[in-house]
Amino acid sequence: MNARELEPRCASCGAVVSAAPHDRAVRCPVCFETYLRGIDPAFLDNLSRFGIRGRQVVAETCLRALVLANADDRKLLGMTVYEQFVGAGSDLIALHRALQRRGSAPISQTFLDFKLDAPTARAFFAALAREGPSGMLAAVGLPHPSALPPVARMGRKERRALEKALTAAVSDFEQLTAYQELGERALAVAADHLRGSTLLTDRTQWLAGRAISPGQVASVALDSEHGRLDVATLRVDEERLEQVVNGIDIFTRLARNLIHAHLTLNDPPIALH
Repeated sequence: MNARELEPRCASCGAVVSAAPHDRAVRCPVCFETYLRGIDPAFLDNLSRFGIRGRQVVAETCLRALVLANADDRKLLGMTVYEQFVGAGSDLIALHRALQRRGSAPISQTFLDFKLDAPTARAFFAALAREGPSGMLAAVGLPHPSALPPVARMGRKERRALEKALTAAVSDFEQLTAYQELGERALAVAADHLRGSTLLTDRTQWLAGRAISPGQVASVALDSEHGRLDVATLRVDEERLEQVVNGIDIFTRLARNLIHAHLTLNDPPIALH
């Protein structure tokens, strides 16, 4: 067997690919992009129906479990709710970016490549404050419901559903502005603390020299660059957790409505007049 026969080749077009020999089929960059764009509609449909709903289900289950939990367990459940808030927020930011960049890369690729960091979280909320709901919709190629033009081949029922989704998205973008401080803080803390292992603690006297309140939990991460431990505290009282769960509902509902509107207008492509 000669060297040419051992060269990895694209399973779709047969071109030589720069990949190590593997027992699974590989694709060249062009064919891989074509494949991903082909599955983008199904990817978004699954994301809406199942993927992003998981955060909401887990958070609401934890909130119900708080009723019977002891003090320590309530704090652990509270941090789990925050984790779902961070996940739901990250999913929404990733989705918005993926829809915004769909012309240059497949939606599924941008979404799955997304890595949360503090500057990205702050930039999202800054864009929302600056552009408002209309600007956030326009950034992903969606019209404001009041400016939705006639759409060829769209029935009345489908149009009403589209108008409902866009109207709900506008409302949720408006509500999301109230979560800027909480969202930026929680997402920024998560971005900094998810880079390595972290420790959750309900007492900080042993490392910070001062106690946290009974309604707080601290996350401890190693900051080797600055030679210190980074301690971030979050409220886990019932009032704050209800606010956090409501934020998860907004993130989830908004993401699902953006997906619905995008798929309605773009799968298959529908002409706007």
